[in-house]
Amino acid sequence: MSKTDSSGDTAVRAPSTGPRSEPVPLPGTTAGKRKQPLVPPQHGAWGFLVAAVLCAGTLVASTLHVKSLIRERRNPAYTRAALVFALACIPAVALLALATGQPWWLAVPFVALAGRSVFGHQPTWRPGRIGMIELTGFVLVALTALLAF
Repeated sequence: MSKTDSSGDTAVRAPSTGPRSEPVPLPGTTAGKRKQPLVPPQHGAWGFLVAAVLCAGTLVASTLHVKSLIRERRNPAYTRAALVFALACIPAVALLALATGQPWWLAVPFVALAGRSVFGHQPTWRPGRIGMIELTGFVLVALTALLAF
């Protein structure tokens, strides 16, 4: 005899051994299993905030840098904006990480991203080279976050 629980999963009742029996989950169902929390217990909700800021900072810094090299290469305002944003991300990420109990070295990849904005601003570079440098920055941020979280 099968019974459907509130999540829609089917479970089979074990033979009665006493006044009450627990449902036995069928293979491939989640009946009776505890759902894992989305927030790892050691980091809490603050870990998600820091991870979101890491992602947003990396994507905005990359967008400004690439746009200053390709579409707006003759506009010095985009070059300045890319540089200022990349430099501002270093203390912002470090302070947020420290304030939320995360390691300060989450800001280290942003030093590389700022260096890319300072020394890697070559409007003559082709999109392939620019993309490989940006990919390297993304990998640095991802590896650092993987080590921290």
